[in-house]
Amino acid sequence: PVEPAPPPVPAARARKRLDVDQLAEAFRQASGGIGWTEIRGGREIDLFEDLAVTLGRPDYAIVTTESTEPSALFQKFLDDAARQVCARRVEADLADPSTAILLPAEGVDDARQLIGLAERFHGRTLEVGDPDLARWAWLLQSARFVAEAPTDGWQAVCVGLFTHPDFFTY
Repeated sequence: PVEPAPPPVPAARARKRLDVDQLAEAFRQASGGIGWTEIRGGREIDLFEDLAVTLGRPDYAIVTTESTEPSALFQKFLDDAARQVCARRVEADLADPSTAILLPAEGVDDARQLIGLAERFHGRTLEVGDPDLARWAWLLQSARFVAEAPTDGWQAVCVGLFTHPDFFTY
């Protein structure tokens, strides 16, 4: 049985969203170099760059300032990017456990792995007993409860970390 999630913590200040270039770089840093890409015509296309105007970059013909509003469309593309990058990160972790980021190394418990991921993705240091750590543990446990593969829980945590405001806002 899965316990209910702990209640959310309200934001302490107004936050700004990363711009498109910052977001693309943050994805690559957190994922160990994996970007949001697809192959078109035999070439790898960076989707953050391809969709930059849609994500708020100015075109300088009509719009001259970058929009950094976390709109519904932004959230949709952020979710798409997170799902793809996290799936690729799990594949990379399985292929070479010595460079794993999401999947815990042998002997590392879930709490320690979640603490490390919170630091990597959000720059936050969590301690055992921290309510935020309990929220991530709840997500991991819940995803495992309905998982088809043993790695699905960690992939869900990855998507959650990328789509959480602590990742794409400052």
